[in-house]
Amino acid sequence: MNVYIKTLGCKLNQYDSGKLLELLEENEIKTTNNPENAKVIIINTCTVTHSADHKSRQSIAHLKKFSPTAKVVIMGCGAEIDAEQYKKRKEVDLVSNNEEKIIKYIKTKSSELKAARKSKMNKQHNEVNELWNRSKNNKRTRAIIKIQNGCENFCSYCIIPFTRGHSINVSEEEIINEIKKKENQGSQEIVITGINIGAYGAPKTTEPNKNRLTDLLKLILEQTNIPRIRLSSIGPQYFTDKLIQTINNPRICQHLHLSIQSGSNNVLKKMNRPYSIESVIELVLKIRKQIPDIAITSDVIVGFPEETDTDFAETLQNLKKIKLAKTHIFPYSIRSKTAAALMPQIEHNIKVQRKQTLNKTAQKMRMDFIKSQIGKPKNVLFEFKNKKGFWEGYTDNYIRVQIQEKTNISNQIKEIELSKSNIVY
Repeated sequence: MNVYIKTLGCKLNQYDSGKLLELLEENEIKTTNNPENAKVIIINTCTVTHSADHKSRQSIAHLKKFSPTAKVVIMGCGAEIDAEQYKKRKEVDLVSNNEEKIIKYIKTKSSELKAARKSKMNKQHNEVNELWNRSKNNKRTRAIIKIQNGCENFCSYCIIPFTRGHSINVSEEEIINEIKKKENQGSQEIVITGINIGAYGAPKTTEPNKNRLTDLLKLILEQTNIPRIRLSSIGPQYFTDKLIQTINNPRICQHLHLSIQSGSNNVLKKMNRPYSIESVIELVLKIRKQIPDIAITSDVIVGFPEETDTDFAETLQNLKKIKLAKTHIFPYSIRSKTAAALMPQIEHNIKVQRKQTLNKTAQKMRMDFIKSQIGKPKNVLFEFKNKKGFWEGYTDNYIRVQIQEKTNISNQIKEIELSKSNIVY
C-alpha cells in the first residue's frame, strides 16, 4: 500500500512528517512522492494563520482528485485544534496525531484491500513530496532535528500554545544520538528546530536566567562532526553574549531568523512580545559586529489589531535600520481563543496595502544584502540539479546558488565565489 504525505507549515511539521516516514519504512509500508499512486494520503496540517488553515482544508479535495479512492488521514495542528470539523468531512477517514494509531490504521486498510504484496526487491527509500532532497545513493543533504516542542509565551495573536501545548524539551542525549544517526546517513547539514528553541532547557523554577540553548550547541559542536548546523527561528529575547559567541563558529551557519513580528513598540506591547524594537536593533548591531556576513531574516505581521499608520511607518523605518536579508510578511489573521481576536480589527484592504508597501522595502533590503555578498567566497551545499541542468544549493548565509558541473555534486559542500551569474535571485 503506497502512502503519500503532504506537509504544510513549519519545520517542526516537516520533522514530524519525516519521523512518520521512518516509522512507515520500519513497518515495511511503502511510500510514494506521487499522489496518483497513493492508497493513503496523509495531510500534515497547519493552522497558524487563516491562509494556512485554508490551504490545509483545500489540500484534501485537491489531493483526492489525483487518487479518488485513497483514504485520507489528517494530522498536525489542524488535527489538534479543529479535529471535529475535519471529522465531519466525508473525504476524511482518520484524524489523529498518534503515530501508532496512524500506522495501525494503514496496516488494517492494507490488509482489508489485500494491497500489501511481498517483494523480493531490496527495501526502497522514497521521498516524501518536497521535504527531503536526496542524492542518487539515498543520502539526505539536510536533516531536521527537533529539540523542543510547545510554547509558554502566549503571544496575543498566536494559536500555537493551544495546538502544541506546554514547552517540552528533547533530552540532550536523544538530540546527539539523532544527529549522529543523520550524520551516518550522509547528511551534511542539520536544522535545529522547535516551536520556541530559544527557550530550550529553560525549567520553570530553577536557573531561569541560564540559556541552555548555548550549552546544547556547544555539546553538538563537541560530540558530533556534522559540517553545517543551521538554527531555525529564535526570539530576540533569548540572545545572550555567550549565545552570540557560540554561534560565531565556522560549523554554525551564518543565518539567523529573528522572530521580530513588528517594528513598532506600541504593536509589540499589544502582541505581548517581551522586548522593544530598540533592543532588537542593538542586538543586530552586536551580532553583525562579530559576524559581518550573517543573514538576518524575520517574520513581520502587518495589520495587527489597532495598528495605526504611525505604527506601520515606525515598522518600515526600523526594519530599514535592521537591514533584513529576507522578510516573511503576513497580514494579521484572526485565530480563535487568542487575545488579539477580541481586539478592534483592521480592514482587509489596509492589510493588503501595508503588505504591498512593506514588500517593496523587503525586496530592496534583500537585493542590498545579496549585492553585499558578490565577490566573496562562500561554502555551498549542493542539493539537486534543476530543470535547466544547473546544480543548485545554498550558502551558509542562505543565498541560493546555481552552477554548471558535469559530475554529480549532490550532497557536497564546495567553496564558490558569488557572482551575478551564479546567484539565483
